[in-house]
This record gives sequence, structure tokens and C-alpha cells, in this order.
Amino acid sequence: MFKAIIALLILFTVASPAAAAPIGMSRDAAEKLYGGFRLVEDGGGRIWTRDEWDARPPGTPPAAEYGYLTAIGGKPAAAWLTYDRDNRLSHMTVILEQPVSFRDLGRYHPSINKVISDAEFGSQTFIIRAYPRDVLAAVVPQQYGDLLVTFLPGDKKDATKLNTHSRVRGFTIARLTIAEKERMLVADEDTTRTVRDGSWRRVENFLRPGLHFSEKLVARRRTDMIVIHHTKIENMTVASIHDLHLRNGWAGIGYHKVILPDGAIADGRPEYAIGAHALGVNSHSVGISLVGDFDVSLPSPAQLSSLISLTAQLAAKYGVSPARVVGHRDVYAGTTCPGRIFPWAEFKRELAAKMRNR
Repeated sequence: MFKAIIALLILFTVASPAAAAPIGMSRDAAEKLYGGFRLVEDGGGRIWTRDEWDARPPGTPPAAEYGYLTAIGGKPAAAWLTYDRDNRLSHMTVILEQPVSFRDLGRYHPSINKVISDAEFGSQTFIIRAYPRDVLAAVVPQQYGDLLVTFLPGDKKDATKLNTHSRVRGFTIARLTIAEKERMLVADEDTTRTVRDGSWRRVENFLRPGLHFSEKLVARRRTDMIVIHHTKIENMTVASIHDLHLRNGWAGIGYHKVILPDGAIADGRPEYAIGAHALGVNSHSVGISLVGDFDVSLPSPAQLSSLISLTAQLAAKYGVSPARVVGHRDVYAGTTCPGRIFPWAEFKRELAAKMRNR
């Protein structure tokens, strides 16, 4: 069905950008919003153009959904609407021409993004364990009945856990049924279950601002080491590091602190949590990474100054001795990190002086 929809999108002129039609609105109001329907899917699953539908032979199954061509975020999209007996909108599916990430959804559909991400609406988000792919869903409270928004996975080959960087090709909006409400009420937070039985699992709201991790983080029991890294890639941000580490199959950014080229210090993984930065010592260390490739260039003076101050602060907080402040290469033989020309002797000398004077 979706391939047919995308192919048909190319054949028609796209209407003006439209917001999501509110569930319960009249058909007349929906058609003012989207224009006249262009496509029809009958009860047997066949898709007709409007001209074909107007000339359909006797015995054709009745219309199940009406297709409207529109644009969202300046990009072509199809909206499939279902009306009830009173000719009021009861269900809608929006298909985007190209998949987008949850992180970018707000640019394409700000009305949906606001309702789901804004805390004042009290929305809750869940993963529905479905075959062949889990589905992200949001329950949005409304005055006349809660709505269920489900997101259609954008890449069948993407086997990573759902997170804010996962791609979606569209979404559906419908009233929350009694059966769905029951599943919501008994939803668990078990991240280890993989049985795709239609059960629901509560997750954080991926559409709210901030870093979102694809699995529950575990607190360290002790902290007796600080590990220094470089990103190896220039011009990275916390968000881009987070994105890269998610694509690696990790829970998210593995470093606890990131120092940018101008010396600004940014938070990465929560400081209390076990990191993913140095194999073998993650369970008892804090990871600090400087943005840059120090195999080929030196960190900026501002970066080095911030690193000395931050490391001294963390060492005092956790009771870490200068000897337990190490480079990634000191605990893992397969890397040059934090870089072949990183000024390690200077850093350790200035760090020791800073720690003595605290």
C-alpha cells in the first residue's frame, strides 16, 4: 500500500501545507483543510483515483479511506482519512514522501509535535511490541476522549532500538479504544522483554527536548578513575556524538562530559550512570572527551584549561588520585586516544598543581 501511495504522490500537484485534522471534525471541514480527495481505498484494499472511483462498477466494496495529497514541512505527503457514520473524522494516517527522525518531526508537523512533546498536555509515550518492528505510540489526553498517535517505522532494515533518532515514514491518529486503554494501564518498564505480543512498555517522551537514551541507564557503584578521550572527528556537538553512538548500537552518548573547541563544557551521559567510553573500566570511571583529532593537532588552550579545571573538580568529588586520571589508550591497547600529540605531560603537571591547590 505504501509504495502505491508514494508513487501516486509524484503524479499529482501537491496542495497547500496542512496541519493535522482534528479527530471528530466534519468531513466538510476536513475537505476545506485538505481540498477534495484524490484517492480512495475500498474495503477490499484496492486504491482508486478519484476519476476511477466516480466510474467504479457496481458491486465495488464501499470506501474505507479517502486519500488527500498535501505538503508537510514543504515536502509532499498523503493524508488518508476515515469517516464515521455521521461523516466525522474517526481515523487518519499521514504518509511522508521521505522518512524523518523523531528529532526532526517538529519541523515537518509542528502541531503533532507540540501536543506530544508539551508537558502541559500530559501525554505519555509507549513502545508497542509488534511484529516485525516495535512501534512508538503516544497517548494524548483530549477533552472528549484520549487520542492514540502511532508512528510508522521508516526503515525496515534499521534494527536499532527505538530512540529519538529513529526514522518514521508517517503516523496515525485515532481515538484510544477501551482495549488500548487497558494495555496502557498495565504497561511495564521491562526493557529486556522482546516477545512481540502487542503488549505496551512505557518509555520516555522522545519528542521532548534533551538527550534520550534507548535503554535504561544503570548507576555506577563506585568511581575511582577518570578517562580522557578525543572525539577523533572535528566539529562534533553533544547531539552529533549522541547520534553516532546510538548508530553504534549503544544506549546513547558514552561520555559523561564533552569539552568543545572554545572550552565550553557540555553534559553528555548523566554523570551517575555507567558510561560507554572505555571497555573494561566503564563500570567505575567517568569519561571526558575533547572535540578534535589530537593525532594531527593540539587541543585549543581553552580546551586544555577547561579539561584541567573539570578533571580536578571531578577528582575531588569522587576522591580520584592523579595517578588514576588516565588516557583511553592506557586502559585499551587498540587506540591512540586521546591522540598521539595530546600534551599529556603538560596536562598531568597542571592537573597535579591544580589538585594540590584546591
